[in-house]
Amino acid sequence: MTRREEMHLKDKQRKENEKQDFLQNIGVLHDNTDGITIPSVEIMVESEQCYISYYISKYPNCFSYHISMYKKDYPFPVYYSKDFRENEIPAKYSKQFKELETYFNK
Repeated sequence: MTRREEMHLKDKQRKENEKQDFLQNIGVLHDNTDGITIPSVEIMVESEQCYISYYISKYPNCFSYHISMYKKDYPFPVYYSKDFRENEIPAKYSKQFKELETYFNK
């Protein structure tokens, strides 16, 4: 096997590993509410067109809401990302954010 073929196989294996790592993260709740610096909660869900990541971080006086949308094809680039305050959340995302807020009230 030549050096070029080895590099091609390594690159192919790296891509597969990145895909698997990304896809295993879907539907997994990352609960960091007991974090020392910035308590946060995140979950990534799959929709028809893209993968959506919902992220809430808690500051002393308020919550900060963040949404990111990833394309469904490798390398899963972010094509939309936006930060919100509590009164600015669009109605279609408010249900998911309210569910994540419950983790801070435990």
